[in-house]
Amino acid sequence: MEHSRPSLVKQALPTHGVLIQLNQLGIFIVGPSGIGKSEIALQLLYENALFICDDAPDFRLKNKQVIGSCPKGFYALMHIHDLGIINLSEIIGTQSILAQQTIHLVIQLKPHNSLQEKIS
Repeated sequence: MEHSRPSLVKQALPTHGVLIQLNQLGIFIVGPSGIGKSEIALQLLYENALFICDDAPDFRLKNKQVIGSCPKGFYALMHIHDLGIINLSEIIGTQSILAQQTIHLVIQLKPHNSLQEKIS
């Protein structure tokens, strides 16, 4: 059974990040603007990851799992800092782009200085 419960899902997940699939796992990479989320995802795409969405995936609940997909108008687009918006279907091909993916793992990137503050 599929439910659209955006408020519940939005409370559980950050709203900005890159959603990819690597080794059959849905990975949502999140962190502050400019930290390198898209750059990391792009490198993983060259290591056989599959792309779902950059920046602001849509989320829904299905059978108690969170499914991420790309909003219309954002399909295959990725923003790379200092490069701008690139169309991944022209670079890696449409066979490397998925319409949706169950999220299994959320990776939060943090600036180096915030890690040192937690250690101190």
